[in-house]
Amino acid sequence: MSSHHIVRDEQEPALILHQLAARDTGVLHHLLEWSPVVVCCQDSIDLYTSMNHKLDFALVGFPQMEKWKEYLADQQPVKLMAVHGEDFLQTGLMLLARDGHPAVNVITSEDALPEVIGALEQWAHKLNVVIYAGGKRHLFIHSKTYRKWLPVGSVLQLWSLGAEAQWQVRDAQAHVQEFSAAEKHLEIANEGEVEISCERVPFMVVEDL
Repeated sequence: MSSHHIVRDEQEPALILHQLAARDTGVLHHLLEWSPVVVCCQDSIDLYTSMNHKLDFALVGFPQMEKWKEYLADQQPVKLMAVHGEDFLQTGLMLLARDGHPAVNVITSEDALPEVIGALEQWAHKLNVVIYAGGKRHLFIHSKTYRKWLPVGSVLQLWSLGAEAQWQVRDAQAHVQEFSAAEKHLEIANEGEVEISCERVPFMVVEDL
């Protein structure tokens, strides 16, 4: 069985597999290159282990605890944790915060994305969080200004979380499409550094992978 257990550094982002699908294989393998601590929620265990990867924590429903203990016997040492109800993501976040991880990547589905963003908002001041869903990277931005060098044709979505916001975009020629006071889309016309400012933090920047 292959393993991502090489050198562990808690400064590297941990990885929560909330809802993993076959289409996520590319981003999964990219994130595993950093040898993260892997927390796997019940719905993702079958697919993840079928790719011969090791996991560190398995979060499973309390009634299925014995079933998963047997299923994951060849994953030892793995920490199996029983979750009451559907609080898999919150349990994973509490676990990582307790163990001192400053950052986490989360892979989930497009359908679960609104729920995941809502759950992660309360953690934004404790953890640096990036969500991968539907072929996009969703970044929680904690400062009022975000800068990045972007090639021509790049598309960004800007989301204000739960409220209207004033946005400023500088230092790049971009076509701006405004969907609401809380959401804008940018298409970069010239290669260069784009600077995005928003007075409400955290806000989200969404990039195509």
